[in-house]
Amino acid sequence: MNPDARTAATIIERLLVDYRADLDAVRRHRGELERLLSRWEEVVGQRPLLVVAAVELHAWYNALEACFERVCRTLDRLVPTGPDSHLELVKLASTPLSNVRPAIVPRALFDDLRELMKFRHFFRHAYRVELDPVRLERELRRFASVADQIEQALSGFDAFLSESLEELQRR
Repeated sequence: MNPDARTAATIIERLLVDYRADLDAVRRHRGELERLLSRWEEVVGQRPLLVVAAVELHAWYNALEACFERVCRTLDRLVPTGPDSHLELVKLASTPLSNVRPAIVPRALFDDLRELMKFRHFFRHAYRVELDPVRLERELRRFASVADQIEQALSGFDAFLSESLEELQRR
């Protein structure tokens, strides 16, 4: 293996380890959210369970964003900053970069991810506001509508990273 390929392989290998840890967190929180949604009639009547559902949605989105940020930092060499940084990160994640990487998630998910990001922001900063079960259910249903597509996209990106690593190791 030539020295440049060795360096690149080391970077991709480290990225894969960390990306997979973030992906495991996405999957773990997804499982809990799906469990809560499956018994929503029970959850909606109990404030502690509503709080758990909101915390899990917040944590799921954080884990998803960690995947995006890790890839953008390592491969794009860019992590947005400033007041719109979270929205810009979703834009970057849903945009392929020629000769660098494919999109991490499909552009078609952008609007739903933006809305889930808004809920995460609201939840993170709304400590004096009572949880609205109707809004929470809407965002949980939005999550459920995109969860499979996101899982497939993240798994596909994992495969892209694995294939890239194998190619570098052959050099």
